[in-house]
Amino acid sequence: MELQLRITKIIPETSDTKSFYLQPVDKNIIINYRAGQFLTLLIYHNEREIRRSYSLGSAHIVDEQLFITVKRKVNGEISRHLLDHFKEGDILTSLSPSGRFIIYEPLAETYFFVAAGSGITPVFALMKELLYHHAATKIFLINQCRNEANIIYKKELLALQQHFKDRFNPIQFFSRPISRRYASQHLNNEMLERIINEKITKNKSRHDKQQTINFYLCGPLPFMRMAEFTLRQMGFAQDRIRKEHFVIDTPPAVPLLAD
Repeated sequence: MELQLRITKIIPETSDTKSFYLQPVDKNIIINYRAGQFLTLLIYHNEREIRRSYSLGSAHIVDEQLFITVKRKVNGEISRHLLDHFKEGDILTSLSPSGRFIIYEPLAETYFFVAAGSGITPVFALMKELLYHHAATKIFLINQCRNEANIIYKKELLALQQHFKDRFNPIQFFSRPISRRYASQHLNNEMLERIINEKITKNKSRHDKQQTINFYLCGPLPFMRMAEFTLRQMGFAQDRIRKEHFVIDTPPAVPLLAD
């Protein structure tokens, strides 16, 4: 089903990232979706239709409007087009929300979300769902960014930390920090294993850990491979690890020139 969505608000998240708030043009349409899902936009650009999927940062019921967050890619044809040319009041065409990067029953006691860059987008939605609707869950966010100015949803994450201080624990890594207060760090196998071991309640048995902890990974493919390899080496079952794969926004192929 195709949806006509009006952009009601555009919020800059960082210097290269914006959130687009959307509502159906037809006010009688109610869009049902799950936190962690994505919208596939149908954009007519350079005389052809191009489809791109963008994760929803909104969580149903928690947020009044659904929104997607778009980060500028160096060679991203459509991300650049959206950020540079679309404005409030414009209409986007989208397919209905879809995706399986969602919270499943039965719920775990503890959730680790491991994200990098714009991978925070679906993770942000999932964390809101758990924090606001499942009071028995505890959440750890391990988030890799370029620097302090490139934390997507920075204010909102701080607000969640203050509001759910007993349940939400964010851990931030910067690869190229601006301030000398922070060390330059890339999350790696050793760091990830150490953090998880430190946060897991020490008196739980190995079996208990397997039954009460779920992991959600979202970011560049090498980043997720590193995280998944670490978790599997630590003994966590594959069905406790969920990943979201982004579609890479690539430029069009260069046409061949005839001799």
